[in-house]
Amino acid sequence: MIRTPHPTDTNPQESQLHELAIKKEEAGDELDSFAEFDGDEPDTEPQPSYARFGVLLKLLPLGISSLTLLYLLHLGSRIDSLRQGHSQVLVQTVDGRSMSAEPVDNYVRTPATIAKTVEMWRDLTFNWVQKLPNGERDPGTRIGTKTFPTRLIQASTLMSPEVREVWYQVFKERDDYLPINFLGSGSTRIFYPKLQTTPKTVIDPKTAKPLPERYEVEVYGDWIEYSADSPQGKLIDRPALRLYLRSTVKTQPPLSEDADSLQRDAYELRANGLEIYDIKRIPYAR
Repeated sequence: MIRTPHPTDTNPQESQLHELAIKKEEAGDELDSFAEFDGDEPDTEPQPSYARFGVLLKLLPLGISSLTLLYLLHLGSRIDSLRQGHSQVLVQTVDGRSMSAEPVDNYVRTPATIAKTVEMWRDLTFNWVQKLPNGERDPGTRIGTKTFPTRLIQASTLMSPEVREVWYQVFKERDDYLPINFLGSGSTRIFYPKLQTTPKTVIDPKTAKPLPERYEVEVYGDWIEYSADSPQGKLIDRPALRLYLRSTVKTQPPLSEDADSLQRDAYELRANGLEIYDIKRIPYAR
């Protein structure tokens, strides 16, 4: 019978070497097992918060660019809407009324605006009274040897400077148009309109083409004076005039709150954005 030698039966030095070899082999197996486990099993640990924040930082420029693009598109649509006149605003007129309005070209004037302006000019020019709206006597304005009624002076602000001087000259030369002592005489003059034509565009006589932003209107009527000597009225003239107007853009100081009706009419007359650049006398329409 052969007996396997026991470790104690061998040399002590050999026994120690044998034990070290066994431990080394066991340690190697544990390392191989750990390496196999680390390679095959997925990493299930959660990512740190700073990693997610880094992803957000990368997406931030894209978000800002998208918001900027949307804002520019919105701004562009608003500008285009204003250009096309689709944006309505609330405005207040000089007489305190409020109304909706749309922006238009600065030189566009509707037929209604032109007709209303001519009507106001006509009434201020030929309707003369002795007193102002506040009840005081009209002092008038001295021009040369004559005193012009305030209403006539206010109406003339609608004219260009050149036309205004010619217009004043007519009243200076004709005593039937403007007596020297009219203001203070107690007389009143009233214009009775017979016809005011619809505004139409002025045609250039040289090219036979319409002139932009230029209009003409004809006015006909009877000018009657009432006085102590002629309480039934006396015919002064039968004005027949062709007015030539053009669009204009002028600024004027705001109307004062204590302005009277005459001052308000004159202000509105100028605020309509028109100017008389010529005036001609024409045959009276029957």
